[in-house]
Amino acid sequence: MNISDLQPWQTAVGSFLGLVAIFIAASLGFRSNRKRDEYLRQLEVRSIATALYAEIVMLRTYTAKMANLVARRYEDHGLGRHRDEPFDAHFFEMVPMPGAPIYAGLSPQIGKLPADLLLGVVQFHASYEEARYWLPRLEEKEDRGFSYGVLWVLHPALKAVEGIQPTLAAIESLAAISPPAEVPDLERAKSVASWEEEQWAEIREQRE
Repeated sequence: MNISDLQPWQTAVGSFLGLVAIFIAASLGFRSNRKRDEYLRQLEVRSIATALYAEIVMLRTYTAKMANLVARRYEDHGLGRHRDEPFDAHFFEMVPMPGAPIYAGLSPQIGKLPADLLLGVVQFHASYEEARYWLPRLEEKEDRGFSYGVLWVLHPALKAVEGIQPTLAAIESLAAISPPAEVPDLERAKSVASWEEEQWAEIREQRE
């Protein structure tokens, strides 16, 4: 066998080794791109979660303050169904419940959050908006013929403030946020809500 007989085999082996090298390089590049894409995705998730976190902490503070002031005003103006009118325009000026522009702006992106975080964030805003909706309706209206009790506001407010805590803790862990957000005091609001629930339970029993 002379050198001329080896050349075709050498060409074939060289081509095969070249293809293997290209395949290995492509595989390594694909894995590198996947790692880079995953890193960027996680970075985006943390950014979205952190922005929502900041707004929720602020709104939760507003909600807790509002709930306690509603409870205090209710106590000061007489408990029960027969009382004067504790809620008016001047009171509502003391308890601002702002909108949630960050949540609204990020609504197309929040689907990128993990399912547990997404559910917690959506539930918080649903409860917050419910409390925000009913708050001005506590004011007595002569043309309405009936009134709304404080539980229409206190129940969603308490749910918003207390229900979001596990989600906030999860975001703090995800984004390395320190120190953790403090849980607002709700003692007065919870006390009045409990009292009202007992009163309505007694009324229902009397009607049965």
